Amino acid sequence: MLDLRNDKFIELDSAIELHPESVYSFIDPITGKKLVAKFIAIYDDPDDAILLNEYKKLFLLSAEPEIGTVYYLASGKIKNDTRSCYVMDFIEGETIHDLIEKNEFLSYETISSITAQLASGMDKSHNFEIAHGDLHSKNVIIGEYGYVKIIDYLSHAVNFTFFSRKDLEDFKEIVNRLCNKVYTYETSSAEVLRKLCLSTETFKDLLWKIEKLNDVLFDYSFIDDEGKKIASVVIAQLPNHLLVSMVRNEADHEIEITAEVEITEEESRMAEQHLTKKVRYLDTRVGRIELYVGEKITQKLHQLKQIGLLDWSYQIVNKGERFLGPYFLDYQINLTPKLFRWKKVNSIAEFLPTSDEDDLTKLLLR
Repeated sequence: MLDLRNDKFIELDSAIELHPESVYSFIDPITGKKLVAKFIAIYDDPDDAILLNEYKKLFLLSAEPEIGTVYYLASGKIKNDTRSCYVMDFIEGETIHDLIEKNEFLSYETISSITAQLASGMDKSHNFEIAHGDLHSKNVIIGEYGYVKIIDYLSHAVNFTFFSRKDLEDFKEIVNRLCNKVYTYETSSAEVLRKLCLSTETFKDLLWKIEKLNDVLFDYSFIDDEGKKIASVVIAQLPNHLLVSMVRNEADHEIEITAEVEITEEESRMAEQHLTKKVRYLDTRVGRIELYVGEKITQKLHQLKQIGLLDWSYQIVNKGERFLGPYFLDYQINLTPKLFRWKKVNSIAEFLPTSDEDDLTKLLLR
């Protein structure tokens, strides 16, 4: 900690007042660097106890990219009034509040990046048992290149247990406001991120969980609600120890007779002749049922195949008389490494929807 209060006096009469009597920006005469002098203005602080407490917090965190860097304690002179202050980087950019207010929509990429960086910064703060105490959207700045800087730690946030809980609630409020601004076509991804952040009870590992989610959310956003339910059911029923050579085999599922596969008059006539042994006909009804079932399965599973989660094969088997049945569906789901990765990520940060229906065949054929 560099304490220059008795040695370095900064003339601030020509400085720009950023906050009344507390924050001033100035140009360092030696380096030409734009800096900030921060004073304690609201509270009575004759012995600099509040200032020192605030400075020590930022000093411990100033090596972290999400926290503004502080340099030293000094004395600032404003119109013949000399007070203690600390000097830190001037952070160019706009607050999250301004970002939200001026934009009708924000991309998921922007929202996710801000959320991840904010989670990372707060995780580091809490690791040092330093609570922010006033984590609202005006106290987080987004720099020119999209980097987050957390500013204005509350100097009297000394009750870590209480204020760390408050930090978490304040963080969730910021995430809510950001996710409410997402483009409509990215809503599903934003809702998964929101769910993760609102359910968390600590900042620890939250950045890691967000990164794991983002590994799958790009593909996840391409499938519809039905596809998400099917993926959820398939993954939920996978064993914990997996091999790529594993397949899911389903057999002997009787086909429900619907209007599309009802026996025709011509097929009834051929079935009757077949039963009387007069003529032996090829069972054309199998082909119709296979086409009907194939269209349903393809409609449900094609999108999951397109994003590389699985593949499938199937056949229709007649276990009775020709044209009369009953007819049964046998099918096989071929698993991929990506499906295994989705299972792992879902166990870390649940993103797949839960479903009351756990019968995969019913989901595919309904």
